[in-house]
Amino acid sequence: MPFLHTATEKIYYEVHSPVFTDKTETIVMVHSVITDHTLFDSITAELTQHYSVIQYDLRETGNSASATGEISFEAHIEDLFHLLHTLHIKKCYLVGVGFGGQIAVKFAARYEFLIQGLINIVSSFLFR
Repeated sequence: MPFLHTATEKIYYEVHSPVFTDKTETIVMVHSVITDHTLFDSITAELTQHYSVIQYDLRETGNSASATGEISFEAHIEDLFHLLHTLHIKKCYLVGVGFGGQIAVKFAARYEFLIQGLINIVSSFLFR
């Protein structure tokens, strides 16, 4: 399994792409707090016909682990930055759901130069 390792974090990620080249546009999926990277499995196959798709688990979810136990927007933003840097992603589309959408918006505000587009999906069950 691929992991991004930092001094204190182990972030699980998957890269899906028919051909991963510099010319392939990339979509990064950021899941909600009560799910993991598999939230996007049903649409990944369709998206990878035209894009590279990166799915990853936030700290303390799915296959990711944190030695510090720190769960904050700042920590999530820096994890995402390190993931993109490690994978040599120069520009991407961010898709965020629920809490992941908030991370995506805050990330885009800080690292605007890395963003081609932003899609924020608000879960309807939050408004019931």
